[in-house]
Amino acid sequence: MDPLSVSVACVGLLASIGKLSTQVETFITQVRDARKDMDAVKGELESLHMSLGKLHDDNTTTRYPESHRRTLVNILRNCDDVTDVMRDLLRKMSSGNLFHRVQWFRSGRDEMNGLRSRLEAHKTAIIIHLNVVSM
Repeated sequence: MDPLSVSVACVGLLASIGKLSTQVETFITQVRDARKDMDAVKGELESLHMSLGKLHDDNTTTRYPESHRRTLVNILRNCDDVTDVMRDLLRKMSSGNLFHRVQWFRSGRDEMNGLRSRLEAHKTAIIIHLNVVSM
């Protein structure tokens, strides 16, 4: 696996985060009472974005061992999968239907918080890899 695969995965995930961030902003305007929950999601996305920027920059100057590159690409793919599920959830909950807004408070909020936690765990794994390699 070449170093380019980590860079490509970073760029793809950064694009996905950008789309999701826009969708989060739209959702906040549609479901105003969701602002507190979505602010936590926005914060996690911003933090992940910064970590990916660092990873992308380091990848151009640091030669990661093959095992680290493979692991990083898997983590980045997992992050991308989580952002896809988040976008699908927001799409479903923001259809303008009152039932979906009620459903947000019954189950959507908990589901989104679980996804945010998964994203945070993946981001932590990226940070650990960055720290291990920089030692």
